[in-house]
Amino acid sequence: MKRLIILLITLFAVATVAAQNDSTRYRYPLNLEPLYSAGFAEMRPNHFHSGVDLKTEGVEGHPLFAIADGEVVRIGVQPGGYGRVLYIQHTDGNISVYAHMQRFAEPIERFIQAERYRLRRNLGDFYPAAGQFRVKRGEQIGKAGNSGSSGGPHVHFEVRKTATQETQNVIVKEMIPAVDDIAPLIMRVHYIEVDTVRGVAVNAPRRTLGVKRVEPTVYTAASTEPMGVGAKGYFVLEASDRRNNVSNTFGLYRVTARVDGEVFYEYRMDGFTFDLSRYCNAVSYYPIKRNSRNEVFRLAQLDGNIFPYKQMRNRGIITTTRGQQRTIEIECEDECQNISRLTFVIEGRGDEASFRAKVDSTALVANNRSTFTHSADGLSIRIPAGALYEPIFYTQNINSRLNSEMVERNDSTLVVLSDIYEVGDASIPLQKAARITIRGFVPENLRRYTTIAGVGSNGGLWQAGGRYRDGEASVSTRSFGRYCLAADLEAPTVVAPFASGADMSSTKSISFRLRDNFSGVNSVVLTIDGKWAAWDRKSSGSPIVHTFDDERFGRNRTHTMRLTVTDGVGNTTVWEAEYYR
Repeated sequence: MKRLIILLITLFAVATVAAQNDSTRYRYPLNLEPLYSAGFAEMRPNHFHSGVDLKTEGVEGHPLFAIADGEVVRIGVQPGGYGRVLYIQHTDGNISVYAHMQRFAEPIERFIQAERYRLRRNLGDFYPAAGQFRVKRGEQIGKAGNSGSSGGPHVHFEVRKTATQETQNVIVKEMIPAVDDIAPLIMRVHYIEVDTVRGVAVNAPRRTLGVKRVEPTVYTAASTEPMGVGAKGYFVLEASDRRNNVSNTFGLYRVTARVDGEVFYEYRMDGFTFDLSRYCNAVSYYPIKRNSRNEVFRLAQLDGNIFPYKQMRNRGIITTTRGQQRTIEIECEDECQNISRLTFVIEGRGDEASFRAKVDSTALVANNRSTFTHSADGLSIRIPAGALYEPIFYTQNINSRLNSEMVERNDSTLVVLSDIYEVGDASIPLQKAARITIRGFVPENLRRYTTIAGVGSNGGLWQAGGRYRDGEASVSTRSFGRYCLAADLEAPTVVAPFASGADMSSTKSISFRLRDNFSGVNSVVLTIDGKWAAWDRKSSGSPIVHTFDDERFGRNRTHTMRLTVTDGVGNTTVWEAEYYR
């Protein structure tokens, strides 16, 4: 009897899983339990996450399968971004995307290698002929990995509409299965009062409303007293989500906010086109989000934010009069329809107690709807229309303290050659690139190595871009911050796997480690006996790998291998050695 009960329970569990999988449109891409490490459209630095991340038990090499019949239409190979990635066109008008792969199926690997030699190009996108790689649902297309800009083994998976390239929420649309009965977590709410000066919205210091959970999905204000608010302002929500059987945090599918029962804000993420991805910086509250792992929603719409909210009334601005009490309700929903609600009361303090901004009358106004230009003290900037999300007061200064510190740090490999400029406010994001030009004298022997450097919060330098010509250097950047002129005088370092004269007859492949002090490796050219040779690279920090090809380069003789590595400003290292094979 006990065995019968166990058998029935087992059959029921199997039937439940089968039914769940039958309810989804596509085959799950792995032969593993559907577990996720990241959800769709989570807020990332400067973009929405364009797919979902599938767990692979923390290891590389799990077989990866096509979700439906189709054909491979695009293959990407990059040390950054998606790494090794396949795009499969399906007959239903969708394209599935499988990123960070370890390896493609062998016919595709052979195609990539042949294309590299045909095009004399190691990286980028490769396009097979129509019908060259047809696949069936459940056919293995490669192995899951950790290539590109990946923080650990997983599969980044997307489904896009072919016609528009809109990437879709595969969980909400039930394309692949997910199990989750945990409602979103509401962390806190901030209130930001607003005053307007010369057409610029000036925010008061934000005030935080503590919240408490009174039931599993019900939240209230921690204080029983109404929250005092000004004549006009908006709210910022910090929230997160969890899922069954994993410890990762996730984003939200929907946020709806009501005042006195009427919706004034609704965000819903069913999908997006990539031209909207960077508007993540305006959908979020950037000053908090850039340093937070929570999802941070600005429950208001900036003037230059064109993200298509489901509902938005009065741009999310809440108005009150003295003594007026209003009820705010915020509803958060995840991709599996779990919902949490926060309710609290606000009370107007009246105009006389409201925030009044004080701004220097000489402050420069940069308007988001028109081009702004400014030049002072050797630095000029051009901010095009549409780069800002709202009008701002623009600031630009020389950081005297950092100037003296940088002079002391100069050495024979990296030299700061100008003042350190504070350009704008780093807590203000840009949708489009601004153009920065720094003018200054540079000794003739350093000019070819001079570029614009960004200066980090710890004083460290990173290459922003641009080259010094005719007394100045220019760069396009989508970040305010600190910038200066700097000369990179050190060539890249090559760590070779063998010394000249080595016998490589039994070696399948070799790896070279590359290092650079500042501007990064810009180009790598490998030749064998004077002929172009292919190489591969898993990620930007990993070695470059050459797989020996005896059919192309011959065997049973001495060969000459030459590796030429150039950094971002033109410093070049040439490594050369002979080997027998």
